[in-house]
Parts: sequence; structure tokens; C-alpha cells
Amino acid sequence: MEKHGFPLALYILTFSVFAIGTTEFVIMGLLPEISRDLHIPIATAGTLISVYALTIAFGGPIMSILTSSISKKTLLLLLMVIFILGNVVSALAETYTVLIISRIITALCHGVFFGVSSVMAVNMVSSDKQGSAIALVFAGITIANVVGVPLGTFIGQLFGWQSAFWSVAILGGLALLLIFVQVPTVKSQMAGNSVSNIRVLYRPRVLSTLLMSLLFATGIVMIFTYLSTILQSISKFSPGWTSFLLALVGIGSAIGIIWGGKAADKNLIRSSILFLLALAAVMVLFSFVSQYQIATIITVFFFGLMSFTVAPALQSRIVQVAPEAPELASTVNVSAINLGNALGPFIGGFAIKSSYGLHAVSWVGAIVILLTVVVVLFNGMLDKRLQTTEKMIIQKRE
Repeated sequence: MEKHGFPLALYILTFSVFAIGTTEFVIMGLLPEISRDLHIPIATAGTLISVYALTIAFGGPIMSILTSSISKKTLLLLLMVIFILGNVVSALAETYTVLIISRIITALCHGVFFGVSSVMAVNMVSSDKQGSAIALVFAGITIANVVGVPLGTFIGQLFGWQSAFWSVAILGGLALLLIFVQVPTVKSQMAGNSVSNIRVLYRPRVLSTLLMSLLFATGIVMIFTYLSTILQSISKFSPGWTSFLLALVGIGSAIGIIWGGKAADKNLIRSSILFLLALAAVMVLFSFVSQYQIATIITVFFFGLMSFTVAPALQSRIVQVAPEAPELASTVNVSAINLGNALGPFIGGFAIKSSYGLHAVSWVGAIVILLTVVVVLFNGMLDKRLQTTEKMIIQKRE
């Protein structure tokens, strides 16, 4: 059964990613409730977010290596069971220690699930639709931010923060059932031993792709982290209007990620460069118009539109340049993105301390995105060098 040229299994992976994305970000809106109920400072509650991201970054690749011999469907089912278990423990947690352990358990399956889903998405479609397929899967994250996180936060604030984790656990149970029934069985592509798989990561094209993901995530998360503060402090929007604008960003992101996937199918390197340049331009423009509300509304939408257009290309690229170990490479790519998620707020915080204040965040973010463009150009140059080498080898054989 297919819809719009994609198999149903692909939509199930999108739903699964939606569930995982929701549990990662829903806790942000529930920190005050968690802080109060567990009798911990708000700063301590905030570590639940950073520990989750760091677990993805460093635990994901280790989990990928340890599970490399397991077939993809079996692995997805196993990871979803871990995901459900982690959320159930979170819902039952009565102490900070138990809650942070449950978050670590949940995060361990995050990066690997994304990596395996990316590889399966590529295998489910023809080569001319791979970028769009990955975009569809990663659209689950955008939907989580637009629908899952606000709804989960509302449920948690209304019925207690534990109810948000129970809700996500139910989503995980449904995803588990759908994966079992509809997702095809595919043998793992991670051939060879773990050492040879790790060696793939040291190739220049792989390393530069990982650097692209790291810089890209750092640049956009820098803006996302302080966007609400900018909208209220500089643009003078009310909290209600700020929530509306954040939703507008999410809508733009949902459109952009699908657009980016289709563009990556046609020309991955060229489209990435154009999208990144456009994103940097929007960031710079935002710093000039943020004090004007009408202009800010328009600019914020375009920031959302451009912010995730490159995401499908980055995940497609890592599979292309590491065909011998696509699952490990995809998982490490997710780790690079999460390191960027951690670096973005940190660098943005330093930018705010400058004499330019909040205005500096947009400029520094744009500079990081332009650095990403440089790495993309280098990555494309490596392609041409490889093609030249391959032609010379063929000519010598003839």
C-alpha cells in the first residue's frame, strides 16, 4: 500500500519519530512542575534536557555498534520497547535520580532509531526519491514540535507532568504495534566487524558531512533557543503572540523540510548551498527588522521555512558517503546534530554578553551557517576529486 509514491511503512517511521521527538522536547515546558514536585531547583531540572542530548550524542554511536548485527526491523522493535520502558519509568519517577536515569534510558534509543529509520527510508524508495523519503521521516520531528510538544505540555500541566510521559508511552506502544505489522524485515547493512565500520567515519567526505551537521545545528539552535526572548524583549510581543509565532515557525519548518527533501533529490550539494545562503540572509535580516512587529512576523516565518530545508540533505549525504556502514554513520550524524544543539545555546549566550546583546545572536548564527556553506563546498570538491580518480583508474584498466 502506497500513498503519493511512498510505502505505508515510511509513514509509520514518521509517526515513530514523532513520538520520540515529542518525548525529547516536551519536558522543556514542564520544568516548573517537575521542579516543584521533586523539590529541586529549576536549574537542576534543566539538566534533564542536557543529559538527554549528551546521551544521544555519545551513547548513540555505542548503541549502534553494539546492535550492528541485528536486523533493522528487530532493532526498531527493540528500540521502541526501550523507548516505552524509559517513558513509563519517567511517569513513575518520584525522585530526580530515577527521572534522570529514565531519561538516559530513553535517550539511548533515540539516535540509533533515527539512524536506522534513515537507512530504511532510503531502502524503501528509488534513488530519485531518497531525499524526499528522509525528509518525510524527519518531518516527524517538526510535527512533534508543532503538535506533540504543545499538546503534551498542555496535558502535563492539566493532569500532572507524569501524564505527559504516560501519553508518549501510549504513542510508543502504537508505534511498536504498527512497526511489527507493517514495516518489512530488512537485514542489517553494517557488514564487517565493528573496527572496520568505525574506520569509515574517518573518511574526509564522512568527516566533512558530520562537520556540516554540527555547524548547521549550532547555527539554527542558537536562534531557536533565544527566539522567544528576542520576540518579547526586542519585538515587544506578548507571551500569547510569541506562542503563535513559534507555531508559525513550526509550520514553516514542516513546509521547508519537505521542500528541502525534494531539492536534495535533484542536486544535493547545490541545493544545500543555496538554502544555507538564504538561511544566513534571513538571520541577518532578522537582526535589522526585529524591532518592527509586522516585518518580524514575516521574517520569522521565512526563518522557519529555511531552517530545516538542509536537514534531509545532510542525512541523505551521510548515507551516500558511508555505504558500508550507513546505520552507524547516520547515528553518528544524529550525534553531531545533538552536539550542535548543545553548542548553539552556549555560543549564543556568549554573543548576548557582547555590547550588541540579543541582536548579536542572529549575526553569530549567520556566521556559523556561512561556515557550513564553506564545508559543503569542500564536501562537493571531494566528490569531484573522487570522480576524477575513478575515471583515471578506469582509463588505466582500459
